[in-house]
Amino acid sequence: MFYSLAITVLHWGYNALSLINTKARKRTIGIAHFNIPDKIKKRVWVHCASAGEYEQALPLIRQLNANLEIETLVTFFSPSGMEHAHTHPEVDFFCYLPFDHQKDAIAFVDLIDADVVVWVKYEFWKNILTAIKIKGLPLYLINADLHYLEQKSGFYASIIRSCLRLFDEIYAVSEGFKEHTHVQMIADSKWQQAKNNTLYKWQHTDLHQFAESGNVIVCGSIHMADIQILRVLMKDQSLDYKWLVVPHETDTKTIKKLMSHLPHDRTSLLSEGVHPNATTVVVNQYGILKYLYRYADVAFVGGGFEKSVHNVLEPAAYGIPVLCGPKINGIPEADILCKNKILHLVDSREAVSHIISRVLSGKKVDFKEKCAALFEDRIRESFTQELSVKISLHLSQE
Repeated sequence: MFYSLAITVLHWGYNALSLINTKARKRTIGIAHFNIPDKIKKRVWVHCASAGEYEQALPLIRQLNANLEIETLVTFFSPSGMEHAHTHPEVDFFCYLPFDHQKDAIAFVDLIDADVVVWVKYEFWKNILTAIKIKGLPLYLINADLHYLEQKSGFYASIIRSCLRLFDEIYAVSEGFKEHTHVQMIADSKWQQAKNNTLYKWQHTDLHQFAESGNVIVCGSIHMADIQILRVLMKDQSLDYKWLVVPHETDTKTIKKLMSHLPHDRTSLLSEGVHPNATTVVVNQYGILKYLYRYADVAFVGGGFEKSVHNVLEPAAYGIPVLCGPKINGIPEADILCKNKILHLVDSREAVSHIISRVLSGKKVDFKEKCAALFEDRIRESFTQELSVKISLHLSQE
């Protein structure tokens, strides 16, 4: 009963937020206007909270599409996930997940009409997962960070434990919840997907020319807290650095605010063209950050001065040093990259300047080889082939 009340309050709050927040409004509009066609082939449903989870699911989705005659459907809670998926439409259908009211959950599961369900990482919705289980559908959880989840407490912890019992198999990237026997330790598929991004043939003529000279620093998923640290360095004309700045949010208001902190005469907005004298380019195009790191000598990933750092694997896959703020809690791959001295945590402008200078003076070939070896070790343990075979066997038996 308390869970139902919490969902109701969340729903009301989100509807109120949508009146003043663009992101919330996109979800509210999107969930009111989705259409799922009747099933023609066997259907695999994958749920991803947002864009990051979609990236983690792509290796499995590609494996399934390559080997099976199926329909693939992905649901999201976050509008950023939906926007990202539309720029990389590798599945048949997308839609938003509804709020987890019991009646809506049952109706939604019936509407999706899936044969197999895969949940990515976390974001557990108890009524939806229960409705899936009642229908007798195979239910898998992949890339689960059990250590992170086990640290939760109170009411949310009880919801997590009850939801974990609903999965037939859990593929985990960290240990936790020893009472669950249906857990298999794996390497996070983000490592595979990050490596795949480096192999994708992508180039932007203006940015390619911009990056041809000087040391290029790509600042990815940047928040204003990161800009407060970086802006003095961006204005320092004595430094032989060029900056590609990709904000975490690309709406007009955020871009305008960010641009106000940068050197006006040497900053270009990508959508308006790159000026020949520009030393900083602000990228206001969504979905291309993972490819921009190929132009970088060093990467700075945002979020580490707020809740937690964003995707640090994407730049590391290109074999370049990565910097971020000190908050990497709940990110297992960030810990691994730190231990291997690929990711460097910074807490001040002076620390950023010192580390950039130091890593740029190092041997790039040796560093790339170290990164490549680490990714090879992690990818070797990938579970996508095994799970793809299990799903194939299940669908063939129906």
